[in-house]
Amino acid sequence: MTAGEYLHAHPPTEAIQIPESSWGQGGHFYVWNNHLTEWTWPIIHACEKRINKIADKYPEIPEDKLLHRALNQMARENLLLQSSDWPFLITTWQAKDYATDRFREHVDRFEKICDMIESGNINDEELKKIESIDNCFPEIDYRVYQSIEEGVIPQQSAKLAPLYN
Repeated sequence: MTAGEYLHAHPPTEAIQIPESSWGQGGHFYVWNNHLTEWTWPIIHACEKRINKIADKYPEIPEDKLLHRALNQMARENLLLQSSDWPFLITTWQAKDYATDRFREHVDRFEKICDMIESGNINDEELKKIESIDNCFPEIDYRVYQSIEEGVIPQQSAKLAPLYN
């Protein structure tokens, strides 16, 4: 019996409240969200909204290889700008300037790629330059940033559905 089948046959009768916790200082999130890092969060949230909006416009992988590369690099830069390393290093002052610079660089590259995609004018040389700086996650699929409706399995995840049912 799968976990989903078990839950369907035996629905929960009560819920528990699990407190927030972290491996951060004091078991809380202070290291990542405090007066030194609060300026980063509106930027991160704006980038999340922007990538969702763009990814939603391309539910299928485009035939245009340049556009596909740009969409995937957009996803990489979004992950990189969200790295928990940046606020951690800012808060602990271990490498505050470096972390601030890296965060801003990823945001700038993310925005540049988004601007190119939205304008329909992707500069191949500029994209190659950005890819040469940070081209991690070679199998990334920008579609993971598409908006999802609660209870609906996105098309690209449908093949994983049996694992959850």
